[in-house]
Amino acid sequence: MLNKLMENILKNPALKNQHVRNQFKLHLIRDEQDLHQYKNLLNAMAALFYTNHTPQDVSKAFSGWRKAL
Repeated sequence: MLNKLMENILKNPALKNQHVRNQFKLHLIRDEQDLHQYKNLLNAMAALFYTNHTPQDVSKAFSGWRKAL
């Protein structure tokens, strides 16, 4: 999984945007060891990836959460 993430960081066209690279300091991520210093960024990327690929599941989860409250 870390290898896929590294590949995404290095090759994803959206992440080649200089502003994005500067904002998230992607230039500091050079190998898997560096990823451990970016736990919050990785969690955010994972959450965005999940919500982007499973919007129905996320919508159902929020609906259930709202009903419970």
